[in-house]
Amino acid sequence: MKMEAPSSSDESRWSSVASSLPVRNVQDLATCGEELTSETLQRYIRMDIQNGDVLVEQSSEVPVIDLGRLFDPQFAQQEAARLRKSIEDYSSELMKVSHSIVTLIAKTLNIDPKLMEDKYMSQFLRMNFYPPCKTMAEKLLGFSPHSDGTFLTLLLEVNSVEGLQIKRHNAWIPVKPNPQALLVNVGDYLEIMSNGKYKSIEHRVTINTNQERITVSAFHVPLLGGVISPVTDIPEEKILYKTMGVEEPLELEMTTSNIDLSSFDKGFATMPATCFLMFEHPIDEPVETIKRGLSRALVHYYPIAGRLAPGDGNGELRIECNGEGVVFMEATADCAMKEAKFFDRSSGAMMLPDDLAVYYPDNRCGFTDPLLLMQVTVFSCGGFVVGVTWNHAIADGAGMAQFLQAVGELASGLSVPSIIPIRCDNSLPSIPPVIAYAQQSMMGLAPRNFACFDYTIPSSLINSIKAEFHDHANGQLCTVFEVVTAVLWQCRTRAVISDPMSPSLLFIVANVRKHMGAKEGYYGNCVTGKLVIATSGSVANGHVMDIVKMIKCAKEQIPEQLKENGGGDNLQARERPGDMLRYNYNLLSVSSMRNIGLDEVEVGGRRPVRVMCRARVPHMTLPSCVVCLPWKGKDGSNMVTRCVREEHVDAFLGELARFI
Repeated sequence: MKMEAPSSSDESRWSSVASSLPVRNVQDLATCGEELTSETLQRYIRMDIQNGDVLVEQSSEVPVIDLGRLFDPQFAQQEAARLRKSIEDYSSELMKVSHSIVTLIAKTLNIDPKLMEDKYMSQFLRMNFYPPCKTMAEKLLGFSPHSDGTFLTLLLEVNSVEGLQIKRHNAWIPVKPNPQALLVNVGDYLEIMSNGKYKSIEHRVTINTNQERITVSAFHVPLLGGVISPVTDIPEEKILYKTMGVEEPLELEMTTSNIDLSSFDKGFATMPATCFLMFEHPIDEPVETIKRGLSRALVHYYPIAGRLAPGDGNGELRIECNGEGVVFMEATADCAMKEAKFFDRSSGAMMLPDDLAVYYPDNRCGFTDPLLLMQVTVFSCGGFVVGVTWNHAIADGAGMAQFLQAVGELASGLSVPSIIPIRCDNSLPSIPPVIAYAQQSMMGLAPRNFACFDYTIPSSLINSIKAEFHDHANGQLCTVFEVVTAVLWQCRTRAVISDPMSPSLLFIVANVRKHMGAKEGYYGNCVTGKLVIATSGSVANGHVMDIVKMIKCAKEQIPEQLKENGGGDNLQARERPGDMLRYNYNLLSVSSMRNIGLDEVEVGGRRPVRVMCRARVPHMTLPSCVVCLPWKGKDGSNMVTRCVREEHVDAFLGELARFI
C-alpha cells in the first residue's frame, strides 16, 4: 500500500471528513450534571425524531475529546510524544489492514489490486467521544444520517458501547460492537469504483443513556486532484456512475444525459464504419488485455456505451447516454497471419479482413443497436487483429483512433487516458450547407456493387512526382495524399469515362479539426469535403502536375468553404451535389487514414503493423477509395479501392500499371 503524508492543504480540504465541534472539555461537561441544562442540550436535540421521520440534515458537528491540554507547556512535551508515537504505530498497522482488504476486494471484482491502490493515498484519523445522556438520549444524535465520502473507513469502537446504526429497508438497525474486530465501512468512492457492487451505506450515531462511547475512525481517502471512475472487465456491463474528479460533489447515481447530434454528425447517423488493426507480434492474453482496456475506456467515453435515439421532433437525433454497453467478441484463426492473404481476389483466398469484425444487421445502425462492435481474432502464430465497427454518428476516424488509444493506455495500467475525451463541443460552427445537402442526398441513393481490391503505389513513383511538382511549381511542395489522389483520379477517368466532354468529379474528404478550432480531446465527427469538377478529357489527358495542382487548390479552399453558413448561396449548395448524384459513377470519393492516429494505438507495448478498412461495403452508394493506409515496412502508399464495377477492373488496373 502506497501512502503519502497529506499536506496541510490536503488536511484542510478534507476537513469535511474529519471536522469536529469546538467545546469545553467534553468529559468534564458530561460528568457535571448541573451544567446539562435544557439550554445546553437544546443545540443537540433533533425535534423531528419525535415524529419518527428519517433524519436528513447533513451536520458533521460531533463532540470530541478536548486535546487542548496537550498544548500546555507543562504537560505537552511528554504526553504529545507518547500520543504521536501511538498514533503513528496504529496508523501504520491500519494501512496494512487496508492493503489486505483492498487486495481481497480487487479479487472479487477481478481487477488488478494495484489499480485500486492508486485510488486512495491518504489516511486521516478522528477520535470521537459521545457523552451519555440519562434524560434526553432518545432526542439526541451523536452524528446525523450520512454516508462516508471516503474509499474505506476503518472504525475502532474503543469501549464497545453500542451507538452506530445503519439504514436498511427504510429502518435503522443497531450494529453490535465486536471488541475483537475493526468495523469496515464502504465509502462513496468505493461504490463508484466497483460500479455499485459494493454499496456505501447510510448510517448514524445515537447517544447511550448510561455510558460514554469512544471510537477512532480512520478515513482512507483518494488523492485530491485525481479522478474516480468505475472499473469493470465486462464491456457489456452497464456503467452506473460517471467519471468524476475527487473534489467534485459526490453524485452516486449517474444521471441519464443526452447529446444532440451536431450538424457534422447528422449525415452519418445510420452509417457504420469499420477498421482493422493488425498486430503481428504476440502479447500475453491479447483478448483479456483488450477487453480490460475497453471496459475502462468506456467509463471515460461513456456516450459510446449509449444508443442512438430520436430527438425532440423535426427528425432530430441524439445519443442517449444510458450505459447499455457495447458488443465484444473473441475469435481464433487456425492459420498464421502471414498465411492469410488479405484482399486476395482469387477463389482460393484464405481470408478477407471482412471476416475479422462484427457488423450491423442490414448494414445500417438502428436505435436499439450498440454504437460499437469489437472483435479480437487471435492467429495461430500469436498475432492478432482488432476489428472495430461503429456507428459513424458517434465518432469519425480520428475520434475512433483517440478512443482506441485510450483502450490501449488503460489496458496497460494507466488510471485515466492521456487525452481527456470531449464528445460535445458547442463551439463548433455548423457544417456548410453544400456538404450537408450532399450527405443527405448520398444517404438516399441505392447501394451499388463495386469491385474491391487493395493496391500499393510505390514510393519511387510518389517521390518522382513530388520532386517534379517542386520544380514545376516554383518550389511548392505537395503531399503524398495529393499525389496518390491525382494518380487514382486520372487512371480511373481513363478506364471508365469514354466521352471527353463528360464531367469527371472528385470529392475530397477532409478532417477539419484544426480549421474548425475543435477542442483538444473532441472525438465526435469533424469531417467535411470538397467537390472538384472537371471534364473527363482534361483529367484523362492532362499532365499529372496539373491534376496535383487542381487537388491542392481544392484543399486550400476548404477553410473558406467552412466559413459559409445557412446564409450562403442555397442554389449553388444544391446544384453542385446535384452533379454528384446525376453523374454518380463519374465521381470518385477519396479519404485518407494517414495521420489520424490509428497506427499509434498501442496494446501490450505493440503497435499495429498494418491498418485496414472493410473490403466489401454493402451500403456503398458512390465510387470510393481509402488511401494512405498505414503499413509498416511496406514500400509505397497502400489503398483499398471500391471505385469501379467488375467490368472496369482490368482497364483500371491496366492504367495503374502503365502509370507506374
